[in-house]
Amino acid sequence: MVVPNDDTEPESVYDDFLRDIARASERLPAPAESALVAGSLIDGRFRIVRPLGVGGMGRVYEVLDERTHHPRAIKILHPGASADVVERFVREASSAARIGHPHVAASLDAGRLQSGAPYLLMELLQGETLGDRLRRKGAIDPGELAVLIHQACEGMQAAHEAGIIHRDLKPENLFVLVSEGGPCVKILDFGISKFDEGKTGAVGITQDGSLLGTLHYMSPEQVLSEPVDARTDVYALGVILYECACGQRPFDAPSLQRISVLIHEGRPVPLGRRSPSLSRAFCEVVERAMARKPDDRFESAQTLAGALAPLRAPVLP
Repeated sequence: MVVPNDDTEPESVYDDFLRDIARASERLPAPAESALVAGSLIDGRFRIVRPLGVGGMGRVYEVLDERTHHPRAIKILHPGASADVVERFVREASSAARIGHPHVAASLDAGRLQSGAPYLLMELLQGETLGDRLRRKGAIDPGELAVLIHQACEGMQAAHEAGIIHRDLKPENLFVLVSEGGPCVKILDFGISKFDEGKTGAVGITQDGSLLGTLHYMSPEQVLSEPVDARTDVYALGVILYECACGQRPFDAPSLQRISVLIHEGRPVPLGRRSPSLSRAFCEVVERAMARKPDDRFESAQTLAGALAPLRAPVLP
């Protein structure tokens, strides 16, 4: 089955696909390795160019769409995946389809291989993650950083308005696309996003009380497995700003338990102390985004974007 790229009803399209592949997920045979080599054809349409990488849920390949002649990326789920992993896999596509924003990596189609393994067709991105950029530069100029996170805020505002909270924002999930007009941030991996059932009609992947995400970027309420809203993503963007501006995470320790305690206490070393060259205005934006109490943070990604706007500067490669 191939799911059409239907802009009118993405919720029902992807929810039907989710139910269909979830029923078969435990019986997926391993795809033949010979079917996944460069030059072979996927689903009678997508010619494999080269492997791009492997992650927790599946393998990613660069492909050429032989109908449209566009380069794309395909993520193919690992065989024998659990029902939870299958749901996360399709949720990634479902979220992108619902949001439909230029700063959210587009999911274009979905289907199953002849073996039964589900796949997602995505736009092919050329560039690097913000995490890679940080490792390459050591720390990122605050004016450049304000540009990149301002774009991420625009994408997250669209997600929040669609009733979707990301819950796993981190430098590795912000991709900096190379373009003629300058860098363009694309938000990746909505696999553990939380849906507002009142807006989307979708059932959440977890109930409150479950801990999902990457600990260093979790808000205090997320660490405590309390209900979360858009301000949890605002907090994560604040942590990203902090880390990328000085090259150090605000909370770090030898054990996950100790990191959790530090996040809950909410007293990081002031950013201005770690990097005295940063402007007071920039540090104040980061401090407010990372406020321990949600009510003390920026109320939305849009208001965070507004605070970052006057701090932006031209971005160097």
